[in-house]
Amino acid sequence: MAWIKIINAKNLMKPYTWVGSNPDLYVRIISLTNNLEYGKTRVIYNNINPEWNQIFYIPIYDLNDKFKLHVYDYNAFFKHVILGSYVLDLKDFIKVLGNGEVKGKKLDLDCDLRPNKGKLHFIADFNSFSEQEVTTTTITKTTITINHLYILITYQRANGGFELNDKLAKLFNFDTKEELIKSFTAYIEKGNDEKVKALHVDIWGTALITGKLIPKSSCDRTRKMSFHVNV
Repeated sequence: MAWIKIINAKNLMKPYTWVGSNPDLYVRIISLTNNLEYGKTRVIYNNINPEWNQIFYIPIYDLNDKFKLHVYDYNAFFKHVILGSYVLDLKDFIKVLGNGEVKGKKLDLDCDLRPNKGKLHFIADFNSFSEQEVTTTTITKTTITINHLYILITYQRANGGFELNDKLAKLFNFDTKEELIKSFTAYIEKGNDEKVKALHVDIWGTALITGKLIPKSSCDRTRKMSFHVNV
């Protein structure tokens, strides 16, 4: 799992020539392999030297992937006006050792944006987990920590959802995915919302993981993580 902190940008170009036309800036993190967006900062208005200081936690599916960090100007008429970009190769901060172990090396970079002027400052790092950590860790409402959520993110699919499987079930102290599905199905059946009952089981599972079993305090601490539900 990678984490990328978008810190700031400096001396960006003004996209328009009229007086008082400072841009409203934000950054998107997009995979070059599948074109999926893995992160998007808030918009900083009327500033060519914006400060974001936002962290994004991103599950890594392909160590050969590259992320494109796009800096955009937002306005009511021309959304996604690109002012520059930088291609971040995962190999710049993720190394595969001779014994097959995958290690992260923190990358703190003040990079030049292309094709226009300006610099983007970001930090990238990588966390890996052993098979033992993944298979022996369980999550409860009273013991959940940020490390549990790191492991949980590694099970997140590229589209943002979660496919229920035995490994994911063990995180919640069930032996199999069937037991987890049965437990959550029983919970759903108590309600009277037929639309909820008609949803695919994977959507139930994603809702369970991102909503029911993660306490509010933990969610508050990880609000900037790349958790989202695609229905």
